[in-house]
Parts: sequence; structure tokens; C-alpha cells
Amino acid sequence: MRTMTNNTYWRKSLYWLRVNFPLENKISVKCKNKLSSDDPNDAGVCIQFDDNSVKIEINKKQCFDLKIDALIHEWAHALTFDSKNIDDHGDDWGKMYSRIYRKFVKWNFGEKTE
Repeated sequence: MRTMTNNTYWRKSLYWLRVNFPLENKISVKCKNKLSSDDPNDAGVCIQFDDNSVKIEINKKQCFDLKIDALIHEWAHALTFDSKNIDDHGDDWGKMYSRIYRKFVKWNFGEKTE
């Protein structure tokens, strides 16, 4: 049972990602009502500004669980981005997404499971 607020879980999740799956690039993560994507149904979007900067936008209107899923999805993009070989949801991205997601589920927001 969750005893912390979703905002606390969100901050803990961001910190956990930064520690366990660090990026070489500077990264910013923001929850927004309107994403840079043209699709209003997008849960998140990852934008690579240059070789040194990544921006992840998460749809603020989504429920908490979808925001977390989108964050992990976009984090995997940020980790596997290669400006020379952009394969949006290729093997490298899929493997990274799987690694992050499995470790995240085991972490369980740092709470013990019975």
C-alpha cells in the first residue's frame, strides 16, 4: 500500500533513474499539459537537443502509473539515442527498456514487499 504522495514517488523515481541508469548528457524532465509532440494522446516524448542535452516531457494529464511507464520508456530512448543510427524502437532501445523496467519493478519505490 502506498503511503507517500504521487509527487514523492515521482521524485524518488527520477532520483532512482539518475543513480541506476545515469546519462552522459544533461537531462531535464518536465510534466506538461501540452507536449511538443503533435499527438495529444502521447504519454511522453524524448527530445535530443544536441550531443549534450536531452529533454523528456511527460503528459501531466495521464494517471500516475502511465506517467511512470512513459518516463521509463523515454529514459530508454535517452540512453540509446545515437544521432548516426536512429532506430526509434529497435533492439537496443527494447533491451534497455526491459533492463530499466525489470529493475524498477524489483525496486518497488524502495518499499519492502511481503
